[in-house]
Amino acid sequence: MPKILESMVGQLQAKGHDKNSSYAIANSQLRKDGDLTPGGGLTAQGATREKMGHAGRVKARAAGAYCAGGKVISTKNM
Repeated sequence: MPKILESMVGQLQAKGHDKNSSYAIANSQLRKDGDLTPGGGLTAQGATREKMGHAGRVKARAAGAYCAGGKVISTKNM
């Protein structure tokens, strides 16, 4: 199982979802985002995001959200 999928499953379980529903939700979302293939392997985008690590993905989401609104942010304290 790709680490990016394991990470998301763990986050969903921490929010109270059972293991099976966590896996289904994470798998569905990662496929929708283009990070997983239908067979469960990583796409090129998924491999890049997996290499970022958790903190890198958090920064990328934050930068995308704030830069889309025309604001400049610093990720120094993230």
